[in-house]
Amino acid sequence: MRQLSTPIACLLCTCAVIAAACGLADAGLVAQYNLDGDANDSVGTFNGNINGSYTFVPSPYGGGQAIQLTGGYIDTVASNAKASVLGVGGNNPKSISAWAAPTTFDNGSIWDLGSTGSAGQMFSLRTLTSANQWRAQFWSTPDFDFTAPFSSTSWGWYVLAHDGAAGRAYYNGALIAQKASTLNTNDGRALEIGRYGGGTTFKGTIDDVRVYNQALTGAEIQAQYRAMGGYSEDFDNYGSKIDPKVWYTSGGMNSTRLRSDRGANGVYLLSTFDSNANDPTGNVRNVYNVNQDNVTSLTWGQALVVQDASAVLSFNLAGGQFAVVEGSQRGGGLGVALWDVAANDFVRDGGAIRFVTRSGNGGLQAQSISLAGLAGRVVMPVLYDRQIGGYGWTEIDTIFALPGAVSVPIDMHHRVLLEYGFDNAGDWMGWTGDTGSFTLGNTPNGLATRHINQKGVFTVGEGFLSSCLPNSWDAPMGILRSPEFTLDGDILEFYIAGGGSTRPGLAFELWVDMLSDGNFTLQRTTQHQADVTEFDYEFWTIGDLNGLDAYLRLVDQNSGTWGHIHVDAIRMVDLDAVPEPLTLALLSLGGAGLGGYIRRRRA
Repeated sequence: MRQLSTPIACLLCTCAVIAAACGLADAGLVAQYNLDGDANDSVGTFNGNINGSYTFVPSPYGGGQAIQLTGGYIDTVASNAKASVLGVGGNNPKSISAWAAPTTFDNGSIWDLGSTGSAGQMFSLRTLTSANQWRAQFWSTPDFDFTAPFSSTSWGWYVLAHDGAAGRAYYNGALIAQKASTLNTNDGRALEIGRYGGGTTFKGTIDDVRVYNQALTGAEIQAQYRAMGGYSEDFDNYGSKIDPKVWYTSGGMNSTRLRSDRGANGVYLLSTFDSNANDPTGNVRNVYNVNQDNVTSLTWGQALVVQDASAVLSFNLAGGQFAVVEGSQRGGGLGVALWDVAANDFVRDGGAIRFVTRSGNGGLQAQSISLAGLAGRVVMPVLYDRQIGGYGWTEIDTIFALPGAVSVPIDMHHRVLLEYGFDNAGDWMGWTGDTGSFTLGNTPNGLATRHINQKGVFTVGEGFLSSCLPNSWDAPMGILRSPEFTLDGDILEFYIAGGGSTRPGLAFELWVDMLSDGNFTLQRTTQHQADVTEFDYEFWTIGDLNGLDAYLRLVDQNSGTWGHIHVDAIRMVDLDAVPEPLTLALLSLGGAGLGGYIRRRRA
């Protein structure tokens, strides 16, 4: 398959941004301060007055200028921008957004509205006294604090919204904290920019402050951030189940899934942490005898076109600290990698996978991965879990990149092109050969640990292929062969179990007609690495073989101890499918749903 050209990808990204921007009519916007050399309201009559020390400096986002405050602030006393006049008084819905880059964390506010006194009478966002620490300041019990990663060293886009029932804080387009509350925002102090409670001033730079008389939704905020050229993902806009076209998990297993009890914001994150007793989302469980530390998987995220190679992709990461060990099925590491679409491989530095793992074992921790050397490339973040044992799980939340770092190609997504799941009793799915030496979904000890059944029902006689027969254990030997198929897409993945690498004669193989002359030769082979009846994840890249006919073989030529092999969840996946040109044009105009998909060949 070939790379989607950068000009086309960028054109598609531009179409997406324009479409998103057109859909954001800024309904409810009652005041906007562009801060391009003055403090005037560009949409209304609530002009501000600048006090104290300040300087106008170039804004890094959207052109124009921003105001750098070194003891100064902006008031709106003369224009009477009080809460009731703005339409946001009391418990009415409200939102305020701004770009800001603090230089000091000392309790200064980006904005402040209302006054202290009784609970819920303010609507302010201020720094605390430790780096990256913030407070949604409503006064007293409605307040909540949060950490905004990297906010002490870079610009960020902040939104505080309240819908009458809860306050929500967003950072770079992602929900980062929330708390149920009722407000009573008063007229004690008109809107101020850069000062808290009439006293402590904000030290740093502020740009593009907007006031809304409605509570912006998470989807609206994420769309607005992307329309400004940023990227964010907080996993809160999918409902309770991730969209596999956006985040594809190996084998379609939901042990890597959204979890509602572990998110940085109290809502969802993407996690490989799981156990039989803990299923908070209510999704159908499709992994048998799952263990939170022992499931292995890869999850490919949304395609991103890198625009700025000096930028980073930031996120919160939890779980174990394990560096990547390429080729290991059970000790291969935990963390985040990047997938290079054109290379059909992980992004590498000196041959090693570019990889970020958590620093120490534990909960969510701010991390980032560099985009160096990737300008113009299409990449995907990959949540990487190839580790078993204590803390053998990982979680990710609040992913973001600042405007200009990356863009999102319109409707480039993941597609499963071929699947062998063996999830129906008696259905060998066209596989032929020594069927007397193999069984469907049965071993002497019953079902193999961590096999995958998409129905979520685990019954002896279905679920996986096995050469370990109930009455004869390791004795049977033979070969099973799949129907022929045409190779396409990026990877061919599967889960494998049984005898380990010290047991000769056990293998899962890919045979390919390289010259299209009917002569098939062995091109890929894998053996399970440990003597365990537990399925582990593996995959082959197949982009260099696209268009050729092939078949799979499951081989057992070992009748000794651990002389058996299991395979499950075989899938051929296109990680970067895009619609045909006509469909792309329709999608850019909002007419999704027509046309087919381009099969891209790599040179």
